[in-house]
Amino acid sequence: MKKFFLIILVLSMLLTITSCNDVNTNQNESYGDIFVYDKGGEGVFISRYIGLNPHVIIPDYIEGLPVIGIDNGTFYSPYIEIISIETLRLPDTLIYMPSLNNLEKLTTVNIPISVDEIISFNNCISLEEIEIPNNIIKINSDCFNGAGIKIIKIPDSVTEIGPRAFKGCLSLEEVSVSPNITAIYGSTFSGCINLKEVIIPNSVYLIDNDAFRECISLKEITIPNYVEIIGERAFYKCGALEKVIILSKTINDIGKKAFSETHENLTIYCYSDSEIVIEYARANGINVEFLD
Repeated sequence: MKKFFLIILVLSMLLTITSCNDVNTNQNESYGDIFVYDKGGEGVFISRYIGLNPHVIIPDYIEGLPVIGIDNGTFYSPYIEIISIETLRLPDTLIYMPSLNNLEKLTTVNIPISVDEIISFNNCISLEEIEIPNNIIKINSDCFNGAGIKIIKIPDSVTEIGPRAFKGCLSLEEVSVSPNITAIYGSTFSGCINLKEVIIPNSVYLIDNDAFRECISLKEITIPNYVEIIGERAFYKCGALEKVIILSKTINDIGKKAFSETHENLTIYCYSDSEIVIEYARANGINVEFLD
């Protein structure tokens, strides 16, 4: 019985591989043995993956229609409890980007050029890198929460990064942020314990509550020219943080515990007329040195 099941499993995987290798050669092909899908006037919506291959290629076209949508539950079907997705190719015809949460063995996935926002890769702990193309405008809330990302470059096209987008990315070491975002929202990088370098662009006016909380490897940060608000606990428990350079002269509020439980020798460098910064530092026993 076990041998019979094994033979069926191997044959199914071979059929899946053969079908997937031909995804772009025949736009009229049916994929009913791999996907459950519905056809509409605009195109195809995939609702289930029923193949056995952990390396999934979703074709651009099925039965002559573009694949424009993939349901959030596509890869959580009872049919695939015995297999985990490792690589995933999404179609360039896609309009509706799915949530791909909890695919713990996923190592490779593309972001199609046809979408303008990234929804969610929560807890994709094996996903160490991902290329974000220049067509992306928005990275949604919780998008990479708990993912295994090590280095991320956020392109110039991105104008919004949602709260908690990179929260708990334990392997994240380096972030290059788009120069066109205006805010780093609540808990965006909270708990990124290996984050060593991040450059906040001049376009940012708000560093929100808990934005970099418990980034315990962060030693230095520069607050750029136009920041107005540093939220509560923004750099709370950043234990290695010993140098903060505040270039902004427009700060009008620094929240409670914004720099609490940082390095014992933390020094804030600011301009001599930055009254709110100086007042905050002195009230919290933080060293101050002037840039002018």
